[in-house]
Amino acid sequence: MRKTWEEIPLEVKEIMSIFGIPGMKVLQYAFGKDVPVSPFIPHNYTTCCVVYTGTHDNNTTMGWYKKEISREDRDRIQKYLGREVTENNIHHHLIRLAMMSVANMVVIPLQDILGLGEESRMNFPATSENNWEWRLLPEQITPTLIKDITETIIIYGRG
Repeated sequence: MRKTWEEIPLEVKEIMSIFGIPGMKVLQYAFGKDVPVSPFIPHNYTTCCVVYTGTHDNNTTMGWYKKEISREDRDRIQKYLGREVTENNIHHHLIRLAMMSVANMVVIPLQDILGLGEESRMNFPATSENNWEWRLLPEQITPTLIKDITETIIIYGRG
């Protein structure tokens, strides 16, 4: 469950500001009814943050899009991006949003880079089974994948 900026205690915000500790922005949290003012939507970022498509505690982006969000959230994603979004391309769109943001740091789970579904989810919070079992296989890193992600890193100055 996402924590909104308003729920974070003032003392924590002050310490983050004093020490330049970056905030955490998870794109999977960005497309609720509060899109214009959401702290998770890229147009509201500051440079002092780390943006993620999702985290180890979230479903993969494809699994999230396919199984966890409402039709309204899907419509907001499509309107925000101004293009057709499907379960087969959502990971590409969120990766690009993260890379083009002003965030100083971008973290993309390998499952999203590879375009994997919910079967590759890393962790199910508050459970003790079926966690941390996903493994990257050598054949999943292809020359095409390396070329594509390298081009994305270069185009957005993340290299």
